[in-house]
Amino acid sequence: MHPPPAMEIVPRRKKKKSSHRTNQEDPPADDDRISALPDCVLGHIVSLLPTADGVRTQLLSSRFRPLWRSAPLNLDCHGFGIGGSGGRGGRAACLGLMTRALRAHGGGPVRRIVLSTSRHPAAHPYLDRFLASPAIDGLQELEFFYYRCSTPPPPRPPFPPPARRLAPTLRVASFGSCSFSEETASSLDFPLLKHLELKEVSISEESLQALLAGCHVLESLELTRTFGFRRFRLASPSLRSIGVSVGVGDEILEELVVEDAPCLQRLLFPMLLCRLHVRVIAAPKLEVLGWLPDFRPRLNLGIDVPREPNRNTLSLMMAMRSVKILALRTQYLSLDVLINLMACFPCLTSLYISSVNKGDEENNLWPHHDQLGRMECINRHLKKIILSGYVMSCVSQVNFIKFFVLNARVLRLMGFEIPQVMPAKWIDRQPELLQLKDRASSDAKFDFSSDRWFSCPVNLKWVSDLSRADPFIWSSRQDAQ
Repeated sequence: MHPPPAMEIVPRRKKKKSSHRTNQEDPPADDDRISALPDCVLGHIVSLLPTADGVRTQLLSSRFRPLWRSAPLNLDCHGFGIGGSGGRGGRAACLGLMTRALRAHGGGPVRRIVLSTSRHPAAHPYLDRFLASPAIDGLQELEFFYYRCSTPPPPRPPFPPPARRLAPTLRVASFGSCSFSEETASSLDFPLLKHLELKEVSISEESLQALLAGCHVLESLELTRTFGFRRFRLASPSLRSIGVSVGVGDEILEELVVEDAPCLQRLLFPMLLCRLHVRVIAAPKLEVLGWLPDFRPRLNLGIDVPREPNRNTLSLMMAMRSVKILALRTQYLSLDVLINLMACFPCLTSLYISSVNKGDEENNLWPHHDQLGRMECINRHLKKIILSGYVMSCVSQVNFIKFFVLNARVLRLMGFEIPQVMPAKWIDRQPELLQLKDRASSDAKFDFSSDRWFSCPVNLKWVSDLSRADPFIWSSRQDAQ
């Protein structure tokens, strides 16, 4: 029996004839139905489009023309460099340019502003003056970042005081390279904020807790190379996604404890350059986990991740049945570690593995065939495996892949990201080498492609885009660009 197509075209139902509609004519094909929409809806459409596409809307309907200036404005000043090398004259000119842009907008609302400015103290009054402008009242999205202006760079400036007044209306906020005192963090209240990013921010754990306490409906949080605290206990009734990136330096995050997160669905680690101890105490809806590097000493999600996983010291403490998607970044492919992980996460449906070495000293053979029937994951749930780093066809890698080919009973797709330089004869050799004809799942497809990739969420877009069921997308490079 063939599976149903991913998309099918359903013909329209024929309209029943009615006596009281016989004299009515169908509307003409060129009827401008867009013009029937309210101004507020049209203005919102324009504000959500890129600038070039927003301008083109005037060709679709005459109604868009007067709305162009009154639609919510997106003002991106990133790279203008308020307070850059141009000195006082350059700072004043940049401020004047942004002020004129707001004035030319005809007093319409401003939806989003992106700013970058120097850490130099001389630049701060210009930023404060702009943030205090009544023209940006009601702002919904704010992103600002202080960049280095000299070596060594000046200290990170405090959170700009005029930005506090914008807190009641903000829905998306990204604050970069500034510092938060406990007094400032405690004074901020974000009743509508859903997405928050702190990038290279200096903040204590107490201040971070106070800041998050003022985010009453927060859904996504990204901590990117923040410092000033070594331990963070997360308790949030609304948070659905969190991304944590840890760099190097003093007072960096060493332990993350998810204490109480009843709505948390994603726990993402875009970049971990230092060891991080992660504990999940209560996250009953956690479905997505990754990227997990193999050299982190401890991940307490009901499991202990060893410092040297090839020694098979991974031990199961409890199973997390809620996790469906797992992404691993590993130096080598270790079947023992993967089998233990599948026991920890028995309901996995998608597995992403990025490997950089051809293998280890083990042969990745699994002699315990009598245990295969008790492996719930490969017998009932695992449908997709995407592997990056399979290029050498070494014995260890081949045995690793063959285990899933021969035992994953419901597998639908096993994808291999390979370099473009791989010869066609190498690909032609794989079906026999990997015993694809003996696959356990008759529905399984095997894709060797150099035109695809799976990506790692690296910014607020990936962490906050909850419309994607799987953030570790595997798509063509052309589409991704």
